[in-house]
Amino acid sequence: VLTLAIMSLVLCSCSDSNNSAKREEVFVSIPPMAYIVKSIAGDKVKVCTMIPEGRSPHDYTPAPRQVALLQNCKAYFTIGMPFEKQVIKALFKEHPDRLVNISKGIKRREIDHEHSHSHHVHTDACKHEDEDEGKENLDPHIWLSPANDIILTRNATAELCRLYPEYAADFKTNGQKLEKRFEGLQKGLQKLLAARKGEVFYVYHPAFGYFADAFGLKQEAVETGGKSPSPKHLNELIAAARKDKVKIVFVQPQFSQRCADVIAHALDAKVMPLDPLSDDLFDFYNKITAALVEGATGKKTDE
Repeated sequence: VLTLAIMSLVLCSCSDSNNSAKREEVFVSIPPMAYIVKSIAGDKVKVCTMIPEGRSPHDYTPAPRQVALLQNCKAYFTIGMPFEKQVIKALFKEHPDRLVNISKGIKRREIDHEHSHSHHVHTDACKHEDEDEGKENLDPHIWLSPANDIILTRNATAELCRLYPEYAADFKTNGQKLEKRFEGLQKGLQKLLAARKGEVFYVYHPAFGYFADAFGLKQEAVETGGKSPSPKHLNELIAAARKDKVKIVFVQPQFSQRCADVIAHALDAKVMPLDPLSDDLFDFYNKITAALVEGATGKKTDE
């Protein structure tokens, strides 16, 4: 499919040459990154999102028209997602300088793909960006932490200033405003979630590890290693969730919620949709925090 997409690049770029040859765009992979970069860029730069909201990056293939647009883009802001390493890097083989990593300085947490009742995501194992190359067990959901969002904002601001120095003053002003919003958010969430420290919350896909780490929580995932649980594993999860007195199971729209429904039914709990790929990060934080404060978590762990 990738080969066909690249072959179609010539045809698409020729048909769009009159309209897009002079148009400079910055691409990002996912909606949360578009939210950050657009907040900084304002109306000075067009920011395009590769993966539309509601789609999963785990099985996404670029459309031919997207491949064509990439030919004329000014830069592609990456954050080290598997999709970027496997697909995007290949598309920029002739122009590697256009790939700009805005995740530098963020510590990566490791994911243990083997399930245990003591929360199969390691919250104490973090790696620096320069130690990540070639590692397959690192959590890519780095944007789900206000502290990481501040780093992403600073890096994106610096890169936009480098690419478009004529707008640097505007970018710096917008970037500082966004940083202050994330700083205020972090302080507010720390106060709201202080009483929940050490508690467990259940999710389908383990996307909320950075959020859990930031506020002293623990996530327990239904899915392990990208696979739905076996009947035995599902029964173990139900027993553990019943012990933890779980009231809500968070599910992401990019994945099937069948197993989450089974667990919720067995526990007389409710399934709550929560999109980690939302194009409004502050809305995401408000939703998950409200649910946790109202009692979505289970009992505190022994850790």
